[in-house]
Amino acid sequence: MIFSRNEELPDACDILPSEREGRVISKGVSVSTKDGETTIDVRGLEPPQPLVNIISLLETPDVSDTVFVLHD
Repeated sequence: MIFSRNEELPDACDILPSEREGRVISKGVSVSTKDGETTIDVRGLEPPQPLVNIISLLETPDVSDTVFVLHD
């Protein structure tokens, strides 16, 4: 499922506000940005949460052009 910027995201992928390195977009998921690369760690999540959180990240306006996913 792909969400447009005008749609509200379902509760399963609410983005928690944060402006810092190592920000959290959902419980158990960390996101960091360094040197123009964004890394999201979705290890340990049950399906479909890894994909839901990755899509949530990609929908944020401040995501970099390069995204690394740490996944089990």
